[in-house]
Amino acid sequence: GDWLERIQAAGIVGLGGGGFPDGLKLTADRPLDTIIINGMECEPYVSCDAALMVHQPEKVVAGTEMVRTQLQARQAIIAIEAGATIVQTALQHAIDQLMTDRMTIAALPGGYPSGSEKQLIHQLTGRQLPIGQHPAEIGVICHNVATIAALFDALTTHAPMISRIVTVAGDGVAQPGNLVVRIGTPISELITQCGGYRNNPTRMIVGGPMMGTAITDDAIAITKTSIAILVGGADYFGTPPEAMPCIRCGQCAAVCPSNLLPQTLYDFCRTGQLEHARASHLMACIECGCCDQVCPSHIPLVKTYLESKKELRAEEQHQAQAKRAEQRFTARTTRLAHQKEQKARRMSEKKAAIMKRKTGIRR
Repeated sequence: GDWLERIQAAGIVGLGGGGFPDGLKLTADRPLDTIIINGMECEPYVSCDAALMVHQPEKVVAGTEMVRTQLQARQAIIAIEAGATIVQTALQHAIDQLMTDRMTIAALPGGYPSGSEKQLIHQLTGRQLPIGQHPAEIGVICHNVATIAALFDALTTHAPMISRIVTVAGDGVAQPGNLVVRIGTPISELITQCGGYRNNPTRMIVGGPMMGTAITDDAIAITKTSIAILVGGADYFGTPPEAMPCIRCGQCAAVCPSNLLPQTLYDFCRTGQLEHARASHLMACIECGCCDQVCPSHIPLVKTYLESKKELRAEEQHQAQAKRAEQRFTARTTRLAHQKEQKARRMSEKKAAIMKRKTGIRR
């Protein structure tokens, strides 16, 4: 409908880090009963969503109600961390102002990775999201709070998504804080706004410390999924020890929120057995880094998974391109054969007409 066209035209994607086009997520082909708004900011140091919920709670609440109404869902739940009393007060006031009884706030225990989609759905609804399925298939849809606020702007003022709140933190920046930043702004500008560098920082991460990406150039621009910029030295981030052989302790499997077998996946990825890794649900890994944190051998598990996932996606793309090429070739061959047949038929009809004229045959 018109509301989906507005969202797509505004360029709204998942602002929690996923970046999935919001218009596609909202095109549900089955009934939904629960809308979950994710305000569980479980990555250390990141507070951009909390800042949004405190300063613009009405956008989060009104945007949530718009989605619930459009999708005809029975209820909406805004999930926040327990103990975030300022956030809860601001949101509850906005809910009271809207006078809706279909929306509640769930204050859940914090701790990483409690904000991941699968864990959040299970905590709030008791439903397990099967591997390979989307939340809509079990009657649920999840949105990040920043995404829902951007959606509100798009539906009420037709505003495109050209800015977002970004956390700047770490002992390598003079005045940490949350900034409203235009998409495309160089990171160096954010550092300047926060008082510049201090303590001779040696590392910079875009995103949180668990799932973020290390960079070496502050000329890189802010994107729609840049939730934070962390700046610091070895004391702030810690120096990862040298990796050692796996001792088969099983700690990685014990902490995996997706119930995978990280050590088995690592063996498959390390030895190039990518199809075995895929069959063991490598693509279901949410790349949270919990296995890395508990590994006593300091094996870079997530890095290995990311590289293998990249290979698998490249192979899938290659196979898809080959399939499209085969389909084009088959279509071309069929078309040429059809054209040849038509030409032969026309020639036959033409010869028959000439013979009729020569022999004077009339019918």
